[in-house]
Amino acid sequence: MASPRHFESTAGIMLVNPRLHDPTSQNADTFERWTKLHFRDLLTDLSDPEHSGSHVTRTLRFVASDVNSKYGHGAGTESQYLYTIRTLHIPVFRTPSYYAISRRLDLENTRNLLDGEEEVGCEEGSMVWDIVNASFSIFEEADTGSDIPAYSNLPAANGSVDGIRLIGIGLNGLGDHGVKALFGGLLHYLKSNTGEGLQLYASLYHNVGADAQPDMHPRISADVVGGAEWLFLAAIEFPYSEDEKLEDRVAKWVDEARGVGKDGVSEYRINFGVWSREVDMARSE
Repeated sequence: MASPRHFESTAGIMLVNPRLHDPTSQNADTFERWTKLHFRDLLTDLSDPEHSGSHVTRTLRFVASDVNSKYGHGAGTESQYLYTIRTLHIPVFRTPSYYAISRRLDLENTRNLLDGEEEVGCEEGSMVWDIVNASFSIFEEADTGSDIPAYSNLPAANGSVDGIRLIGIGLNGLGDHGVKALFGGLLHYLKSNTGEGLQLYASLYHNVGADAQPDMHPRISADVVGGAEWLFLAAIEFPYSEDEKLEDRVAKWVDEARGVGKDGVSEYRINFGVWSREVDMARSE
Protein backbone atom coordinates (compact mmCIF):
# COMPACT_ATOMS: atom_id res chain seq x y z
CA MET A 1 0.00 0.00 0.00
CA ALA A 2 1.36 3.40 -0.95
CA SER A 3 2.20 5.91 1.76
CA PRO A 4 -0.32 8.72 2.18
CA ARG A 5 0.58 11.93 0.42
CA HIS A 6 0.34 15.01 2.60
CA PHE A 7 -1.06 17.84 0.52
CA GLU A 8 -2.68 20.97 1.89
CA SER A 9 -5.42 20.21 4.39
CA THR A 10 -8.84 21.24 3.13
CA ALA A 11 -12.49 20.51 3.73
CA GLY A 12 -14.32 18.45 1.17
CA ILE A 13 -16.27 15.31 0.40
CA MET A 14 -15.81 11.78 -0.79
CA LEU A 15 -18.52 11.11 -3.35
CA VAL A 16 -19.44 7.46 -3.86
CA ASN A 17 -21.34 5.76 -6.67
CA PRO A 18 -22.35 2.28 -5.42
CA ARG A 19 -23.89 -0.06 -7.98
CA LEU A 20 -25.47 -3.40 -7.07
CA HIS A 21 -24.23 -6.41 -9.02
CA ASP A 22 -27.76 -7.83 -8.96
CA PRO A 23 -30.30 -5.07 -8.16
CA THR A 24 -32.93 -7.16 -6.39
CA SER A 25 -35.02 -5.77 -3.54
CA GLN A 26 -33.27 -8.17 -1.14
CA ASN A 27 -29.81 -6.95 -2.14
CA ALA A 28 -30.98 -3.33 -2.00
CA ASP A 29 -32.30 -3.78 1.55
CA THR A 30 -29.14 -5.61 2.64
CA PHE A 31 -26.92 -2.87 1.25
CA GLU A 32 -28.98 -0.14 2.92
CA ARG A 33 -28.62 -1.86 6.32
CA TRP A 34 -24.88 -2.21 5.72
CA THR A 35 -24.60 1.44 4.71
CA LYS A 36 -26.06 2.64 8.02
CA LEU A 37 -23.54 0.60 10.03
CA HIS A 38 -20.68 1.64 7.75
CA PHE A 39 -21.62 5.31 8.05
CA ARG A 40 -21.48 5.01 11.84
CA ASP A 41 -18.01 3.46 11.59
CA LEU A 42 -16.82 6.33 9.38
CA LEU A 43 -18.21 8.90 11.82
CA THR A 44 -16.67 7.34 14.92
CA ASP A 45 -13.48 5.53 13.87
CA LEU A 46 -11.83 7.75 11.28
CA SER A 47 -9.06 10.20 12.21
CA ASP A 48 -5.62 11.44 11.17
CA PRO A 49 -3.11 11.41 14.06
CA GLU A 50 -1.07 14.13 12.37
CA HIS A 51 -4.03 16.53 12.32
CA SER A 52 -5.98 16.75 15.55
CA GLY A 53 -9.72 17.13 15.05
CA SER A 54 -9.73 15.64 11.54
CA HIS A 55 -12.64 13.27 11.09
CA VAL A 56 -15.77 12.63 9.06
CA THR A 57 -18.54 15.02 10.09
CA ARG A 58 -21.54 13.99 7.95
CA THR A 59 -22.59 11.02 5.85
CA LEU A 60 -25.57 11.12 3.49
CA ARG A 61 -27.16 8.61 1.14
CA PHE A 62 -29.35 9.78 -1.74
CA VAL A 63 -31.46 7.61 -4.04
CA ALA A 64 -32.75 8.41 -7.53
CA SER A 65 -36.16 7.60 -8.92
CA ASP A 66 -36.44 3.94 -9.88
CA VAL A 67 -38.80 4.74 -12.77
CA ASN A 68 -36.34 6.93 -14.68
CA SER A 69 -34.11 4.87 -16.98
CA LYS A 70 -31.42 7.55 -16.74
CA TYR A 71 -30.46 6.05 -13.36
CA GLY A 72 -29.40 2.49 -12.71
CA HIS A 73 -26.70 0.08 -11.61
CA GLY A 74 -25.07 -0.64 -14.95
CA ALA A 75 -22.59 1.20 -17.13
CA GLY A 76 -23.84 4.19 -19.05
CA THR A 77 -26.28 5.39 -16.38
CA GLU A 78 -26.14 7.80 -13.48
CA SER A 79 -25.83 5.76 -10.30
CA GLN A 80 -29.10 4.94 -8.54
CA TYR A 81 -27.33 5.67 -5.26
CA LEU A 82 -25.16 8.67 -4.49
CA TYR A 83 -23.28 9.08 -1.20
CA THR A 84 -21.52 12.17 0.15
CA ILE A 85 -19.07 11.81 3.03
CA ARG A 86 -17.86 15.15 4.38
CA THR A 87 -14.64 15.85 6.26
CA LEU A 88 -12.72 18.94 7.30
CA HIS A 89 -9.48 17.25 6.18
CA ILE A 90 -9.63 15.25 2.95
CA PRO A 91 -6.22 13.55 3.43
CA VAL A 92 -7.95 11.48 6.13
CA PHE A 93 -9.18 9.17 3.35
CA ARG A 94 -5.61 7.92 2.87
CA THR A 95 -4.81 7.21 6.51
CA PRO A 96 -4.42 3.84 8.27
CA SER A 97 -7.62 4.46 10.24
CA TYR A 98 -9.60 4.72 7.00
CA TYR A 99 -8.13 1.56 5.50
CA ALA A 100 -8.75 -0.28 8.79
CA ILE A 101 -12.51 0.25 8.69
CA SER A 102 -14.15 -3.10 7.99
CA ARG A 103 -15.74 -3.75 4.61
CA ARG A 104 -17.23 -7.04 5.75
CA LEU A 105 -20.90 -7.33 4.90
CA ASP A 106 -21.74 -8.78 8.31
CA LEU A 107 -20.63 -5.70 10.25
CA GLU A 108 -22.68 -6.78 13.27
CA ASN A 109 -20.05 -9.50 13.78
CA THR A 110 -17.19 -6.98 13.85
CA ARG A 111 -18.43 -4.76 16.70
CA ASN A 112 -21.26 -4.32 19.18
CA LEU A 113 -24.39 -2.74 17.75
CA LEU A 114 -25.43 0.61 19.20
CA ASP A 115 -28.96 1.47 20.29
CA GLY A 116 -31.22 1.66 17.25
CA GLU A 117 -28.81 -0.14 14.92
CA GLU A 118 -29.99 -3.13 12.89
CA GLU A 119 -27.86 -6.10 11.93
CA VAL A 120 -27.20 -6.60 8.24
CA GLY A 121 -28.24 -10.23 8.48
CA CYS A 122 -26.10 -12.04 5.94
CA GLU A 123 -23.63 -14.89 5.72
CA GLU A 124 -20.73 -14.45 8.15
CA GLY A 125 -17.50 -13.47 6.44
CA SER A 126 -19.09 -12.06 3.29
CA MET A 127 -17.67 -8.79 1.97
CA VAL A 128 -19.69 -5.81 0.79
CA TRP A 129 -18.04 -6.21 -2.63
CA ASP A 130 -19.94 -9.48 -2.98
CA ILE A 131 -23.13 -7.52 -3.66
CA VAL A 132 -21.95 -4.08 -4.80
CA ASN A 133 -19.37 -2.41 -6.99
CA ALA A 134 -18.42 1.15 -6.03
CA SER A 135 -16.38 3.99 -7.48
CA PHE A 136 -15.18 7.12 -5.72
CA SER A 137 -14.12 10.74 -6.19
CA ILE A 138 -12.56 13.16 -3.73
CA PHE A 139 -13.58 16.81 -3.98
CA GLU A 140 -12.35 19.92 -2.19
CA GLU A 141 -14.74 22.75 -1.39
CA ALA A 142 -14.26 25.81 -3.60
CA ASP A 143 -14.74 29.38 -2.44
CA THR A 144 -17.40 31.10 -4.56
CA GLY A 145 -18.24 34.11 -2.41
CA SER A 146 -21.92 33.13 -2.56
CA ASP A 147 -24.29 34.21 0.21
CA ILE A 148 -26.28 30.98 -0.24
CA PRO A 149 -25.79 28.57 2.71
CA ALA A 150 -23.33 25.79 1.90
CA TYR A 151 -24.41 22.22 1.18
CA SER A 152 -22.66 21.19 4.39
CA ASN A 153 -25.09 23.44 6.32
CA LEU A 154 -28.14 21.45 5.22
CA PRO A 155 -30.16 20.90 8.43
CA ALA A 156 -30.08 17.39 9.85
CA ALA A 157 -32.95 15.06 9.08
CA ASN A 158 -34.18 14.89 12.71
CA GLY A 159 -35.72 11.49 12.13
CA SER A 160 -37.34 12.30 8.79
CA VAL A 161 -35.58 12.56 5.44
CA ASP A 162 -38.67 13.22 3.31
CA GLY A 163 -38.65 16.17 0.97
CA ILE A 164 -34.94 16.90 0.48
CA ARG A 165 -33.68 16.62 -3.08
CA LEU A 166 -30.04 16.79 -4.13
CA ILE A 167 -29.24 18.31 -7.50
CA GLY A 168 -25.83 17.20 -8.73
CA ILE A 169 -24.21 18.79 -11.78
CA GLY A 170 -20.83 17.67 -13.11
CA LEU A 171 -18.84 19.96 -15.38
CA ASN A 172 -15.73 19.27 -17.46
CA GLY A 173 -13.69 21.52 -19.74
CA LEU A 174 -14.14 24.97 -18.21
CA GLY A 175 -11.78 27.17 -16.15
CA ASP A 176 -12.28 28.55 -12.65
CA HIS A 177 -13.85 31.86 -13.69
CA GLY A 178 -16.33 30.27 -16.08
CA VAL A 179 -17.31 27.59 -13.57
CA LYS A 180 -17.99 30.12 -10.83
CA ALA A 181 -20.05 32.23 -13.22
CA LEU A 182 -22.14 29.16 -14.09
CA PHE A 183 -22.52 28.36 -10.39
CA GLY A 184 -23.94 31.83 -9.77
CA GLY A 185 -26.26 31.46 -12.75
CA LEU A 186 -27.51 28.10 -11.49
CA LEU A 187 -28.27 29.48 -8.03
CA HIS A 188 -30.21 32.38 -9.54
CA TYR A 189 -32.13 30.00 -11.79
CA LEU A 190 -33.00 27.61 -8.95
CA LYS A 191 -34.15 30.42 -6.68
CA SER A 192 -36.37 31.74 -9.47
CA ASN A 193 -37.80 28.43 -10.67
CA THR A 194 -38.36 26.15 -7.68
CA GLY A 195 -41.03 28.01 -5.72
CA GLU A 196 -41.36 30.76 -3.16
CA GLY A 197 -39.69 30.34 0.20
CA LEU A 198 -37.70 27.20 -0.59
CA GLN A 199 -34.23 27.29 1.00
CA LEU A 200 -31.21 26.26 -1.04
CA TYR A 201 -27.99 24.79 0.36
CA ALA A 202 -25.39 24.77 -2.37
CA SER A 203 -21.64 24.35 -2.85
CA LEU A 204 -19.10 24.12 -5.64
CA TYR A 205 -16.41 21.43 -5.46
CA HIS A 206 -13.23 20.74 -7.41
CA ASN A 207 -12.03 17.19 -8.08
CA VAL A 208 -8.67 16.77 -6.33
CA GLY A 209 -7.72 13.81 -8.53
CA ALA A 210 -5.28 10.97 -7.97
CA ASP A 211 -3.32 12.63 -5.15
CA ALA A 212 -6.28 12.25 -2.79
CA GLN A 213 -7.66 8.96 -4.11
CA PRO A 214 -7.51 6.12 -1.57
CA ASP A 215 -5.69 2.98 -2.66
CA MET A 216 -7.88 0.28 -4.22
CA HIS A 217 -10.70 2.78 -4.77
CA PRO A 218 -11.53 3.05 -8.49
CA ARG A 219 -12.35 6.55 -9.64
CA ILE A 220 -15.79 7.50 -10.92
CA SER A 221 -15.78 7.83 -14.70
CA ALA A 222 -15.89 11.34 -16.16
CA ASP A 223 -19.10 10.66 -18.09
CA VAL A 224 -21.30 10.81 -14.97
CA VAL A 225 -21.87 13.53 -12.38
CA GLY A 226 -19.51 12.19 -9.74
CA GLY A 227 -16.49 11.90 -12.01
CA ALA A 228 -16.43 15.47 -13.29
CA GLU A 229 -13.66 18.02 -12.79
CA TRP A 230 -16.14 20.37 -11.12
CA LEU A 231 -19.21 19.44 -9.09
CA PHE A 232 -22.23 21.55 -8.11
CA LEU A 233 -24.33 20.19 -5.25
CA ALA A 234 -27.58 21.92 -4.35
CA ALA A 235 -29.96 20.55 -1.72
CA ILE A 236 -33.54 21.80 -1.70
CA GLU A 237 -36.83 20.82 -0.12
CA PHE A 238 -39.15 19.76 -2.90
CA PRO A 239 -42.43 17.78 -2.94
CA TYR A 240 -42.22 14.12 -3.98
CA SER A 241 -45.21 14.64 -6.26
CA GLU A 242 -43.21 17.14 -8.33
CA ASP A 243 -39.97 15.17 -8.74
CA GLU A 244 -40.37 15.04 -12.51
CA LYS A 245 -40.84 18.82 -12.64
CA LEU A 246 -37.60 19.38 -10.74
CA GLU A 247 -35.66 17.11 -13.10
CA ASP A 248 -37.19 18.93 -16.08
CA ARG A 249 -36.30 22.34 -14.66
CA VAL A 250 -32.69 21.37 -14.07
CA ALA A 251 -32.52 19.87 -17.58
CA LYS A 252 -33.73 23.17 -19.03
CA TRP A 253 -30.97 25.10 -17.24
CA VAL A 254 -28.36 22.58 -18.40
CA ASP A 255 -29.52 22.91 -22.01
CA GLU A 256 -29.27 26.70 -21.80
CA ALA A 257 -25.89 26.61 -20.05
CA ARG A 258 -24.11 24.41 -22.59
CA GLY A 259 -21.74 26.49 -24.70
CA VAL A 260 -21.70 25.77 -28.41
CA GLY A 261 -18.50 26.23 -30.42
CA LYS A 262 -18.11 27.19 -34.04
CA ASP A 263 -18.41 23.59 -35.12
CA GLY A 264 -21.67 23.16 -33.26
CA VAL A 265 -20.12 20.95 -30.59
CA SER A 266 -20.43 21.82 -26.93
CA GLU A 267 -17.24 23.43 -25.61
CA TYR A 268 -17.68 21.76 -22.25
CA ARG A 269 -19.60 18.77 -20.94
CA ILE A 270 -22.36 18.91 -18.34
CA ASN A 271 -24.03 15.93 -16.68
CA PHE A 272 -26.73 16.20 -14.05
CA GLY A 273 -28.97 14.18 -11.78
CA VAL A 274 -31.55 14.56 -9.02
CA TRP A 275 -31.61 12.30 -5.97
CA SER A 276 -33.71 12.11 -2.76
CA ARG A 277 -32.22 12.05 0.72
CA GLU A 278 -32.67 8.66 2.38
CA VAL A 279 -30.02 8.36 5.12
CA ASP A 280 -28.46 11.27 7.00
CA MET A 281 -26.02 10.73 9.87
CA ALA A 282 -23.75 13.20 11.64
CA ARG A 283 -20.87 12.89 14.05
CA SER A 284 -21.71 13.21 17.75
CA GLU A 285 -19.47 15.78 19.38
